[in-house]
Amino acid sequence: DILLNVRESGKDQDDVGWFTYHTVQGKFKSLKEKTMKMGDKPVTELEIAVRVYNRIEDGVMVADIDTRTQKFWLNGEDILADARRLVLLP
Repeated sequence: DILLNVRESGKDQDDVGWFTYHTVQGKFKSLKEKTMKMGDKPVTELEIAVRVYNRIEDGVMVADIDTRTQKFWLNGEDILADARRLVLLP
């Protein structure tokens, strides 16, 4: 199992700061490092069988997905709420 937290921040073209937090939990499958040429940024590719993912942008939850509980919350809307209710999941 792996838990990966990625935090990024920056400034937009109007010089306003922003931040995004990504959290991924799941089974680690593979890791690949790309060969680099002089002046290139290093690239690492992780393959993860995702169980849980969530993303927060500027303090607002944008995505919250859990594959076991069938929760799929995106941009303030619980996409699978009706489907879960039909199969008696909370």
